Amino acid sequence: MFLNVLKSLIILTISGGAVIAQDNSDTQRTNKVTHYYVPLLENDPPNKRNCHSIEGVCKYISGGEKYIYNYTGEDAPNGSVFVEYAKRHSKLVSEAVCKHGKGYGIDTNCTHPCRSLAASTKHHRRGELLFFEELVGVECGSGKSAMIHDGYAFVNDTGSPRHFNRTGRFDFFWGDCNSFNNDAVCLDGNALKIDRELDGAEYRLIWSPHLPERNKDIMKSVEKSVREEASKREDGEAARNFRFEDFLEGNRHYKPFDAD
Repeated sequence: MFLNVLKSLIILTISGGAVIAQDNSDTQRTNKVTHYYVPLLENDPPNKRNCHSIEGVCKYISGGEKYIYNYTGEDAPNGSVFVEYAKRHSKLVSEAVCKHGKGYGIDTNCTHPCRSLAASTKHHRRGELLFFEELVGVECGSGKSAMIHDGYAFVNDTGSPRHFNRTGRFDFFWGDCNSFNNDAVCLDGNALKIDRELDGAEYRLIWSPHLPERNKDIMKSVEKSVREEASKREDGEAARNFRFEDFLEGNRHYKPFDAD
């Protein structure tokens, strides 16, 4: 009962709920949902499997400093040679524009914990704002990224077409992860529970770059929340750089619909 009341309050507060309820034409179901994350390796050196091939990002400590490595978009060497390769392409976390990694495209397209989705860009447009009722009231993230979810997430990343090749196939970005297994599952908090909650769940398209005037008030409200969350976790550049309208044609995060 309490959870249902909480869901209602969050939906009404953030979005005015009635707008969504009237707009059932774009209600769909997810096809498959998994999650991805930033492996925290601590003093272990970066390794190709976690940092490059699977998650595409990792954080590690070297010489007492915290570094972040992000997928370079090119083939990387194997074995011990990868360690030096990764270090050459790493940045101090304190100096990184995107302190939790970046989505597909340019360096200022940061991934946001509990908000970013990776999806096929043949089936979803970058910048799509989606609403998942099953997410409302769920505890998500850890540390300064921890939040009670309001149900909104957006597409600003992609993955291999081998896995991301249909509508409703999403990878949900958890954020930093301390504990993970060899199956690329983050064991922190509700990461795995969110996969299960969203797998086969209904979602609604709220705003999209090809429908820029649709639910614009909701889009602006969510945008404000995302920027405030980034500021709270001291990810200042991610806060300043985030605008849904940057995904509109001609703007800096724009990529053609079938670019992949």
